[in-house]
Amino acid sequence: MSTATLPPLDIEDKLKAVETLEKKEQLLFQWLSSVERALVRSFPEDKAPLATLEPLLIKLINSTQPRPTKPIRATVARIFATIYTKGDARTTSDTVGALQNILVAKKLEDGAIKLAAIYCLGVITEHVGSKVSYMFAETASLLLKSLKAARDSEIGLRHEIFSSFCRCLKGVGKSVTDAMWKEWLKYGKSALTDKAALIRADGAQLLEYLYRYTALPKPTKVEEFDALIVPAIKGIESTNHNARNAISKFIGFILSTSQSQLKADISVDPKNAAASKQPSQKQSNTGTTGNIEDEGVLSVEEMLNLLQGYFVKSTTRDARVGIIQFYSELLRELGLTFIEINYSRIVKHLTSLVGLPKFTATEAEGIHHRNLIAFLIRDVLGKSMSESGQIMALKDLESGWLRKWSSLFGPESPSSKWVLTFILDEISALLIDLGSASSVVADVLLESLFNLLNFPSPAVNASLSSCMKVFCNTNPKALSVYIDKLADLLQKGALTLAGDKPDILDRQTGYGNALSAILSTVKSHRLSVSFESLAVIFGISTQLIKVSATSKDARSAIVQSQIAWNIVAAMTTMGPTIMSVHMSQLLLLWKTVFPKTLPKEATELEMALMLSLINRDHALASINTFLKFNMSLVTIDIAKRLVVLLNNALSCSTSIRASSAVNATPAAASVIQKRIQELELSVRKRIFDCFFKVKPVSAFDTSFVLLLKTAVAVFAPDHELNADKLVAAATAQDKTNAILDSTILTSLLWKEIEFCGSNENTSGISVLTLRDFDVQRLEVLTEPRVLGALENDLFSLLTQDSTISNQLILPMPTAVSAVDSGVILFGLLFPIQSALHQEAILEQFSKAVKYTGAKVSPGRKLAVQLNIFISVIYALKSIVAKSGSLASDKVPGAIRDLVLDALASNNSLLKALASEILGLLARVVTDNAFVNQLMQILVDKIVNNREPDSRAGCALALGCIHSNAGSMAVGAHLQTSVGLLHSLVSDAHPLVHTWALYSLTLTIESSSLSFGPYVSSTLSIIIKLAMSDVHDSNFSGSPNLMENNSAVLPLLGKILYALIGVLGPELASSARTRELCFSLFENFKHDTDRYVVAEAIRCIQQFIMFAPKHVDMPSLIPFLQDQISNKENVQLIKKSAIQCLYQLTQRDSGLVLDAATNMQLEEQLFSLLDTEVDEHVRAELRDILNNLLKHVAGDNPSRWIDLCKNILARGGSNSPNKNSAGSLSGETAAAAAERNAKAPKVSLDADRKKIVVLIPRWRTQSFCISCIRTLIRIILESGANEHTDLVLARQIRADSPDDSDLLAFRLADLIAISFNSATMPVKDLQIQGLYLLQDIIQKFASIPDPDFEGHALLEQYQAQITAALTPAFSSESTSELMSLATVVAGTYIGSGIIKDFHPSDRVLRLLGGALDSCKQEDNFLPGISNNEKEMLKLSVLTSWAILQLSSLKFQGSNKIIKDSVDLLVKQWVNCILKAGEQKVDVDLLLRFKQAQLDSLNNHERGEMYTAAAREVLAPSYHRCWLIIMQALCSLLPNQEFFLTHAFNNSVEELKKFVIVLFSLNVESMAAFGFGRPGAHNSRGGDRKLIEQNEQERLETCLKCVGQIVATRILDWSYFAKDIFVDLVSENPITQTLVIDLIRGILVTYHKDIESDEAFKLILRVFVFHVPSLSNNPTAMIISHRPLTQPMVALFFSALDTLVFILKAKGFEGKSTQMTFLVLFLFTAILGCDKYAVDVAPKVLASIKPVLETLNDKTQASESETRASSEVVQGTVIGLLETCENWKKCDQSVVKNSLLGVTLIISVSPDLVAENAELQDRVCKVLFALISSENEFLARVALQCSRSLIGLGLKETGSEKAKTMGTVYSRVLVPALHCFIMTSLPTITTNGLLDEIVKVMLLPCFGSSVSTMTLIVSVLVRIQTSVGQSVDPVAKQAERVICANLLQLASQHQAKFREMMAYLPAETKGALEAGFKMVLAGGNASQQQQQQGQQQQQSTEDSLSNAAPKIALKSFGAF
Repeated sequence: MSTATLPPLDIEDKLKAVETLEKKEQLLFQWLSSVERALVRSFPEDKAPLATLEPLLIKLINSTQPRPTKPIRATVARIFATIYTKGDARTTSDTVGALQNILVAKKLEDGAIKLAAIYCLGVITEHVGSKVSYMFAETASLLLKSLKAARDSEIGLRHEIFSSFCRCLKGVGKSVTDAMWKEWLKYGKSALTDKAALIRADGAQLLEYLYRYTALPKPTKVEEFDALIVPAIKGIESTNHNARNAISKFIGFILSTSQSQLKADISVDPKNAAASKQPSQKQSNTGTTGNIEDEGVLSVEEMLNLLQGYFVKSTTRDARVGIIQFYSELLRELGLTFIEINYSRIVKHLTSLVGLPKFTATEAEGIHHRNLIAFLIRDVLGKSMSESGQIMALKDLESGWLRKWSSLFGPESPSSKWVLTFILDEISALLIDLGSASSVVADVLLESLFNLLNFPSPAVNASLSSCMKVFCNTNPKALSVYIDKLADLLQKGALTLAGDKPDILDRQTGYGNALSAILSTVKSHRLSVSFESLAVIFGISTQLIKVSATSKDARSAIVQSQIAWNIVAAMTTMGPTIMSVHMSQLLLLWKTVFPKTLPKEATELEMALMLSLINRDHALASINTFLKFNMSLVTIDIAKRLVVLLNNALSCSTSIRASSAVNATPAAASVIQKRIQELELSVRKRIFDCFFKVKPVSAFDTSFVLLLKTAVAVFAPDHELNADKLVAAATAQDKTNAILDSTILTSLLWKEIEFCGSNENTSGISVLTLRDFDVQRLEVLTEPRVLGALENDLFSLLTQDSTISNQLILPMPTAVSAVDSGVILFGLLFPIQSALHQEAILEQFSKAVKYTGAKVSPGRKLAVQLNIFISVIYALKSIVAKSGSLASDKVPGAIRDLVLDALASNNSLLKALASEILGLLARVVTDNAFVNQLMQILVDKIVNNREPDSRAGCALALGCIHSNAGSMAVGAHLQTSVGLLHSLVSDAHPLVHTWALYSLTLTIESSSLSFGPYVSSTLSIIIKLAMSDVHDSNFSGSPNLMENNSAVLPLLGKILYALIGVLGPELASSARTRELCFSLFENFKHDTDRYVVAEAIRCIQQFIMFAPKHVDMPSLIPFLQDQISNKENVQLIKKSAIQCLYQLTQRDSGLVLDAATNMQLEEQLFSLLDTEVDEHVRAELRDILNNLLKHVAGDNPSRWIDLCKNILARGGSNSPNKNSAGSLSGETAAAAAERNAKAPKVSLDADRKKIVVLIPRWRTQSFCISCIRTLIRIILESGANEHTDLVLARQIRADSPDDSDLLAFRLADLIAISFNSATMPVKDLQIQGLYLLQDIIQKFASIPDPDFEGHALLEQYQAQITAALTPAFSSESTSELMSLATVVAGTYIGSGIIKDFHPSDRVLRLLGGALDSCKQEDNFLPGISNNEKEMLKLSVLTSWAILQLSSLKFQGSNKIIKDSVDLLVKQWVNCILKAGEQKVDVDLLLRFKQAQLDSLNNHERGEMYTAAAREVLAPSYHRCWLIIMQALCSLLPNQEFFLTHAFNNSVEELKKFVIVLFSLNVESMAAFGFGRPGAHNSRGGDRKLIEQNEQERLETCLKCVGQIVATRILDWSYFAKDIFVDLVSENPITQTLVIDLIRGILVTYHKDIESDEAFKLILRVFVFHVPSLSNNPTAMIISHRPLTQPMVALFFSALDTLVFILKAKGFEGKSTQMTFLVLFLFTAILGCDKYAVDVAPKVLASIKPVLETLNDKTQASESETRASSEVVQGTVIGLLETCENWKKCDQSVVKNSLLGVTLIISVSPDLVAENAELQDRVCKVLFALISSENEFLARVALQCSRSLIGLGLKETGSEKAKTMGTVYSRVLVPALHCFIMTSLPTITTNGLLDEIVKVMLLPCFGSSVSTMTLIVSVLVRIQTSVGQSVDPVAKQAERVICANLLQLASQHQAKFREMMAYLPAETKGALEAGFKMVLAGGNASQQQQQQGQQQQQSTEDSLSNAAPKIALKSFGAF
């Protein structure tokens, strides 16, 4: 263990040097924090500093300068705990004794000292209680004395005593004596009814700990339980959430002791966990109900009835909510096993609660009561159960309630409605939780739900409709069944209804509601629905509308109208592709409902009026849903037509004399009148909603004024006009004691508060909501809100998606929802009104707010005022969104005056809304004078008004102004605002400093960097407030959140978070500020308030971002793990911890894994993923796991394979053949065992202190499989061959066992995972398993088995693969599953794993059976729709197309498909034609289809939905057409076969089909890069995969077009356009394919080509890659990328294509100009370093055919010849310039340039012969390189010299060429002679002499004897001169010269003999002597010669290494 460096312990001296008390406290706090961090980071081995530290700490907490405030004493206690838990605990007793002595002291200078001693005693005893248990009696006695001496007002002292003793009980609870617990029990019971909520919570915790940790006897009688419950019931009255929570935990625990034998938590031990999954032996003997009540103190029923009795007696909402929380904690305490065993009994009890008549007297009370009980069955029971438990719960609810509803209670039973809606809502939630796993109970639910439609209750029918909708979403098979049944029932009964049979009317209404709800799911499951049925249903609705319009029976007409419009509204949710067919019909239907004036009887007769209102209400609802789902159909014309109808509805609505339901007098209104009033409000609501959705707004500008008046009359009615109708409404009392009329209050108020409380929007209102969502649902029920219910408006069910969450947005009562819609519409219209209208409306608002008359109740006035404020907020937000403005300068002032007085209100809602309005007002008003005046008003109010309400409201207004207006607009006021807020946060009143703290938070966040100068002072104030007793939550006991200090610390945490954001990177450089921030963070992190901890975690995220090096990761990661796994934590903490982990894994996943506790982080995250309900958090968990996976995938794949295998094994216990993995390869299992043995650091079986037991749900298992797929993809993309090569893997394992964690050894496990998943009973898991199987087949099919030559590695797993595919072809399968299975089967058969399939093989038989079903088209699966049949057909054809492509590679596939190809070709052709239809414009296609319908007399109803059918099948065609097209293209060369089997020998039809093929390919290529849905929003891995798939699609299309081209079926005109231009900018592989395709086109159509576009296209390739060819920025970037092999292949293909173009006849007229460009291009490439090695040899090889095009032009004009000569000479000059600068260029570039010069001169000597200057320049370059010190270039130059001199020796060469050769001979030979004379030793040593001599002798082979005589004489003279020397180098030179002369003599003997005659005798003698020396041959001489030859050959080989190989010596042959 490393030694920690503690801070210096001279803190006392430092404290003396500080003057003020505040600075002393700050200094001490920072020092203590640094000590704690040092101890936690690394505990010291040296005990000496600790011996000094302990007494120093005691001295510090016993000091008054500084005082031991709460942060100081908390830090000291943690230091003590760290010392005694990590180090030596022998001095613990001394410390405890010292603390006890402090408590013994009678007089203390400061009460904080006593608090510190009490706190430290509790913490030490909790952590090391066993060491000081003998001292506990004294500690308890001292605490008890202190408690007795404490006054009631000393809340903080009493709280610390209670908390400290509770901590002691956790440490030494067994040491408590009887006398001790009796005393404390008495105080605990008394505390439950204390005035302070904080003490009530402490008392409850004390009682719980006494019973939990001591020997205190548990209650055994009902009376004893009652004695504890009674004070608890009193304690939950008028209290806050924390107290209610603590009391509930106590009651839950104490009642759970009555079931001691039943109580069973999930154990952390694997053995116990396994045992807990099944009932004990005793349980199993008592029957299936698990009733073992004789083993508990109370039976389950007795225990639950105990709470029920108090629930029935309760009289307040707080009491009922508290008792519900008792139930909640009780059930959670009893555990999951208890819940699942006794679920039916618990539900039976809950249903008895739901139906209590006392709480269901009114509709509102019943809904509230039902929500209370629903919290238990949903949040406590339903969410917590395992999947198997949820399935059993579904079965229980179905069999116990749905199936027996008629026998349990009759329709007249008052409780039946509430019970059945309660049961149905839970069934819906369970179905959503289970998803596709609910299929096991689908059959029984299908019938039971349908039978319940007979229940005659609108509320039950609404819940049932919702349940049926969810059921159809999770089980799409039921969709068509329900639709057909209900449509048949409506068709038979709804058209002939009679009003005198109310039961039939109710039944038909229920059928209509259910059908409409089910139809609203069609948009999500279009494949499962037959469009013919939809046509029938729409026809039924139109018939019903017509019948109801002519019916004389009002009651039956009402029902028919409801059914019809419900169906129409449901149909509109299906989207524009379906509704476009019925657009004209809809407009006509709506027009009949909205005449300009109503009939007379509709305004006089009640039933007629009701029918009219219902018609308009439901028709408006259908318009509303139409506008929501079909806006693409709403053109300007249709919008205007709809506005006309809406205006008619609006005028009719205002003409009817029907008042709002809230203004009616109940005693004077009949049931029909109430219904009419409600309908009239509903019509107005619908009108508001429709107008709000109509776009553009200008379409109804003439209705603005009337709409505004109508909307204002709804949410802010004139008090005087409505005063005579006011009655005592149902009122409620909120927490600020203000009466509130909730029946007219907008629900947008609560939505605005909840929205503003989110992280995305920080506004003043969020200060009211500091709760978390996991407790908010229950807390809401304590507030005076009107709750929504589905029965209020069934149309809301149609517009919501029930597949995502079971939390539907329930519609409010009609009166409230009308107010909501009016407010929303007001927000849209007010900003676009004229100044006159805006001022008039605000004046009306002002009168309503300031109304003081006695005719209006205070509750109604308050509700209207809140409505007005919300409407103004909505209007200002519209202006912020750039929609309208404030029309005059008076309007802002009027709004300000409207809300200013509300800042001083005692109602927190009004203050918050007023502050938000002022903030938005400052944002939208651009006049600085107005903002300055507003700020000054607020400042004056704060300074001059000492009322807490006023100061708090103005403080919040300041923050809202800064938050909304921003630092730019109000930056000048920042200093003033900060100064005021600093003063206000120090105010003693809780309301003032709490609101000021929040305002300061808003100010900091909005000011950003502008707040920098105030950071230091704000940090000091934070520490001051954290240490202030006035701001301590323990010193204020008010239950009101805003009037106590419970929000202070969370707000301080928010401020710290904002300050760190302001500091940013400066945090890392400023040590003092950083230490201060870290000290505060540590204090917040260990706080007992969970919301403070959440803010601390948010702060650490800032630290990680700005100062990562200073964050202690080894302690942070375990802390985050603990926060995630702690069941006591709220959701907010878990969410913050997960976000922090996500941030860390993005930075460094390895560091996170290294610091994780017990290496269990992944298991912990998977466990949380399994229980988390927040989809956003689930997404972050998946991202974290993916990041961890990517980190370990390459090095340690077994870690994740074992993890996922473990999870899947736990979840797949019910899967068939679950042990099949054991039958897999024994070799791989042994290898895995060996690998695991050698890699213990990551083994899942390593010793652990804590095991995380995973009981995964199917969604978690599905994610596991996706992780395996990601793992495989990552490993294979890395290119590590050892993972897929078993031979290489075994070699690595033998050489390095530690590195043998390879995928090849885990193939058996991968197969097992895919097999087990594919055979699960859950459809989604089966699909994932098949996808994994497909990946395995595709990735590993080509790997051979090293143990069995000629066999694939996967061949040994054919049984598992076959078994995995088989269930998908069963009759119980789904269309989606079978569709995928057919493709996987085709992939498997076509992969070549099995070389020769037998016809009886199961997979082949399954695939063959699927093909037979394609012939019959109705034999796939029972009960599926036509769309599903078409999808299956496409999948089958795709699988056989895969086999066709495989047959090109494997003989086995060829045998399989050859017998079926005749049938398949025709099917494939039809498929491609239909795929082509997908690309045709829908209007054109519809006209074509309509013509077909007319010819068929329209007997195909479904054809009207052609556009919809096309949209449904589009994904299927998108997946399949490419593979089918490849199969067809592979058969195209055999045109006779096509003509015979697919086109009836019609060549024209074949051509048309090929045109379709070609068009599809071109369209797909044109869409490349644009067809990636969601690619930009998806994660990196997904985006990469999408791009890869798109690239493969493009390459396939290019290859297919090439095959089409090769057949020459199409004319040249189809390829004449530039269809490939855009593709040359893609990657090199694509460009290569494009170039190859172009070459193929040129080859095929070379006689027809007239355009030079192909040539330009090829040039673009080079332009994008050669730096010197373009100054385009993109090209410059691309050209400097490194050269890759695909790029080399691209250049080769482009060069070949260029050469072909130049030779093609179609380009003869332009070939000369093209050749010039090509030569320029070649020059650029040869001069580029990047291409010198790989590409330049190909360019050199292409020069000859290019120049030959110029040479072949025999009839060229003189000007053309001159131009050609100039271009060629220019090319040579350009290359020579490179050679002349050879010292500055790469030698490969110089070599290529020199070779290019030589090649050009050799191929086209006539074009350069006349330029003598050029010849001279070439010679100079050659000689310069030969004479250079670069041996490599010298050899190249010598070879080029040989080629140039050789021009004069060619017999077939032109005269100009021979002349040039002679010129080069005359220039170079003398120069070489001189070079020999000057550099003989050097060139002899490096071997150049031999090559030089050969070059000099070259003219002798073709010249006259005189030339030979001259050259030989010169060489003999050199020989003679060197022969006289004794130097070995000279001797070697002599031998080289003589050897070459001897070779010349042997090759040209006659000429040589003739030449000898002309030599002087001396020369002849020397020559003969030399020949004799050579012929005599010395070994040394021969060896030297051989070495020279080898060296020369090596040079030549190196020069010609790159393909295509060019031998330098062969240049003369060109």
